[in-house]
Amino acid sequence: MILYVGPDQLIPLGSFAGSVVGLVLLFWNKLVALFSRITRRPLVKPAPVQPPTQANASATFDTRGDRQS
Repeated sequence: MILYVGPDQLIPLGSFAGSVVGLVLLFWNKLVALFSRITRRPLVKPAPVQPPTQANASATFDTRGDRQS
């Protein structure tokens, strides 16, 4: 009978575990941002930027985004 675990002992443990999981989910975004700030890793990798070439540098764009020479 020493190792008996009844519902009167499990219900408070389940309630505590549920509240911890709820708090973690509530502040998950802030926790991830804090972790990335501590480790100095960006959350999203930026898209690679291509250097302008001579053909792209001489071309112009109108207001609709169509290329004009």
